[in-house]
Amino acid sequence: MIHIEVIGCIAPENSWFGDNTFSAEKLAEILAGNPDPDILLDIDSDGGSTEEGFKIYDMLRMSGRNIYANIRGACHSMATVILLAAPKGNRSANRNVRALIHQVHTEMYGCISTEEARNMSDILEMEQEAILDIYTERTGADRKFLRNVIQQEKVHDANSLLEMGFIDRINQYTTNQLYNCIMAETKSSAYVSFMERMANYFKKHEIFNYDYKDVEGNIVFSTSSSDDSLSVGDRVKVAKGDTEGEFVLADGRKVNIEDNVVTAIESPNQPGVGDMEERVRELEDMLEEARRVIDEQEAELRRLRGSREVPPSRQNYVPTSKSPASLSKEDIIKEAREKQRKAAEAEKLIK
Repeated sequence: MIHIEVIGCIAPENSWFGDNTFSAEKLAEILAGNPDPDILLDIDSDGGSTEEGFKIYDMLRMSGRNIYANIRGACHSMATVILLAAPKGNRSANRNVRALIHQVHTEMYGCISTEEARNMSDILEMEQEAILDIYTERTGADRKFLRNVIQQEKVHDANSLLEMGFIDRINQYTTNQLYNCIMAETKSSAYVSFMERMANYFKKHEIFNYDYKDVEGNIVFSTSSSDDSLSVGDRVKVAKGDTEGEFVLADGRKVNIEDNVVTAIESPNQPGVGDMEERVRELEDMLEEARRVIDEQEAELRRLRGSREVPPSRQNYVPTSKSPASLSKEDIIKEAREKQRKAAEAEKLIK
């Protein structure tokens, strides 16, 4: 980054201001001798010539460089225009800077005619409108508001410049910041390093207290628990250096382990899928037998009552022998109702 100090009066070289000037010629020499794409303008100037100031502003805007500007001390008059060569977002100021914003002035020597006075007035008006154009474009503030600011001819502080959009931020003091940053980084690094060392230690020295054995008494894996409280998700240490497998414990539990982590536990009394299917088939057979018995009982009741109604056919109905004739009518009805109750219970189990 090119560090350019905008110090002294803004005026052409060899002017009566002497060496304490910043000119367009000096800026051109600096830019020609350094191709760096970034420029920092460090401003401490009382202003000066509008003509020279416009040359410097245009040269900076046409340079194709990335321009940053900071007010170090004073930023009066035409120096405010040079400040605005940096785009919005790239302009800052120290906390106690001052900036005079005023109307364009000139000095007259000797006698002048009314025509000369009118011409000078037109020139001053033209220069002031050009400055107002730059103020409006680069700050984003209202033109009428900025015209009023110029006419007031007041000295502004950093807060006022920030509010009007001439700068984007006020620099914060940095006393002891380097020390504070170093200490903060040191403490943070020490803490992170300590925690990493502790994590690595416990990873290498993880304690496994409880051993799980198979039916032959061999240790198959261990956990860090102090008792038998095995659950899915527990981290284990598998015997013989393995990291996965299916193990049957002494109490009949089946434990699946993947990457030293318990993924499934099946209790010995926990029915498997095959057992459930077999139970369903048994219940279905019971239900079918109950339906058959009910059909027989209903047929027997109709016979006893002298009914000619033919019982409706049922799926998979197989005629069988009727109830013994030795039973009374009441016994047959009671037995039929009991079988109907059992059939209903069986059907609930199926569902």
